[in-house]
Amino acid sequence: RLVNKKLGKKMKNKCLIFFILSLIASCSQTKDTTKKAVNLFDGIEDESSLLTKMTPKWFTGSRRFSLQTPLGDEALHMFYDISPDINLEANTINFIVQTPEDSSYRYNIDQASGQHYVDGIYCKQKDIWKKSNLKIFRPPVTIGYIPKVKDQLGTPQKILVFGDKKHYSKNFTENFFEAKIIGGYIEQECLYGGCFGRDEWKSRVVLVGVQKQNSKMSSIDSLTELKNKLNWNAVVAFLENGQGKNRVVDDFYPGFRVGIDLPREKALNYLDKKSIFLNNKKLLSMRRSCHRLYDYLYESVYKDSPFEEALRAAKNYKDQRFITSKFKDAQRSLFHKRFIDAFKKYNREFTTCIDYIYPSNINNDRVKHWFFAYYTALQRVYNSGYSFNCNRNNWERVTSVGSEKRSLSIGNEFKNCNSRTIVSAFVSAVKKLESISGENYNSSRYIDYDNSSIGTHKKIYSWVAKSNKNFECIDKPKKLKNETEYFPRDINWPRKKIIIYNESFK
Repeated sequence: RLVNKKLGKKMKNKCLIFFILSLIASCSQTKDTTKKAVNLFDGIEDESSLLTKMTPKWFTGSRRFSLQTPLGDEALHMFYDISPDINLEANTINFIVQTPEDSSYRYNIDQASGQHYVDGIYCKQKDIWKKSNLKIFRPPVTIGYIPKVKDQLGTPQKILVFGDKKHYSKNFTENFFEAKIIGGYIEQECLYGGCFGRDEWKSRVVLVGVQKQNSKMSSIDSLTELKNKLNWNAVVAFLENGQGKNRVVDDFYPGFRVGIDLPREKALNYLDKKSIFLNNKKLLSMRRSCHRLYDYLYESVYKDSPFEEALRAAKNYKDQRFITSKFKDAQRSLFHKRFIDAFKKYNREFTTCIDYIYPSNINNDRVKHWFFAYYTALQRVYNSGYSFNCNRNNWERVTSVGSEKRSLSIGNEFKNCNSRTIVSAFVSAVKKLESISGENYNSSRYIDYDNSSIGTHKKIYSWVAKSNKNFECIDKPKKLKNETEYFPRDINWPRKKIIIYNESFK
């Protein structure tokens, strides 16, 4: 208990509150610009020489917060385990493959767990912009991102790499690669519905690179030279259609469009000035702070207080009444009261933590893991613009889609809730995330193992992003078998089964 009290005091330290909120912006000041020598090859015949296998580092800290492979080893983290290693003289950079060229499946990578997962099945589509008669299908280029770098919209810095598709397809799940930057372009995204005004489109810079060790590509130094070697119109058609479209009821609207080209110098300047770089020092500081917050929420909020332990042992109302007389401020000692207080204080910090830092190891403590799984679901429903109405016992939208302003202040959140309705808020959050996705908004789905017949077979145990972008398939749409289950059916909220004889305690 003394440890819990110390943890509670630490959580009141204002440094923690302001640190996490300001971390992402401050990270942009430090970048890895290591100039490293590379071996040049006249081709790719010596494939083993081109592979740079990743080594698990991020999850080698505390086992309580690590992700383990089915064999019990620490898993690779595909965003934190390597650095971008930008070489400004050679114009090279490290990247992770997200979806290889000509892949039948769209892959994504969960940032908290750092694992690949299957996010969709490509199908043949028509050009929604009606600029081309091409049938858009699989990606004509390898899609990747730069590790530890976020773009202007706060998403992993995207890069398109042209090279040997078989090389990337065979080796992308455990290796990182090096590309030579030749330029970039402005990509614009319509986040929801139909964007008809110019200001409704959000812009980011996408880098374009070539496989440096590929003899057919290594001599290319600009986008102009690249376009002379391939069908760039087919690439644009895919980028504007193959990444998905916005669906409103039965109508589809453009989700992406390709803007102006950027020469290499300007693309790298954007990367330097506008992107967010997460260096190791900042990431480790964030991890320590988030682990401290996770410990506090589990030890001091979720676990039984002495008052709850005593109530659990009581056999009748008379015993409970006697126990209550012995505890000062007994009502504040109940779980739902502790949770409401913690939510009001730390919901912004918790949001940052669950986006970046894995919260628990299921092999270490199953109850703790599932508590944070439900807590994460609740937090993400709230962040989607919903508030839980305790009188009606359901989640209700209180902001417009994409709005950062809420019609209710955080001080009124969960007002009038009792122990039963707070549990209902946790349990119903899982179904609400599925409902939000069904309405074609960005949401989340939980993956334990990505073990469908087309899955990556990775152990994930995390809520992963579920994009609102849909494919407008010409043929019969295909669906992932495991997308129908947003949360394991055999898992229930790890509720505290305390028999409360007096209704005033509930």
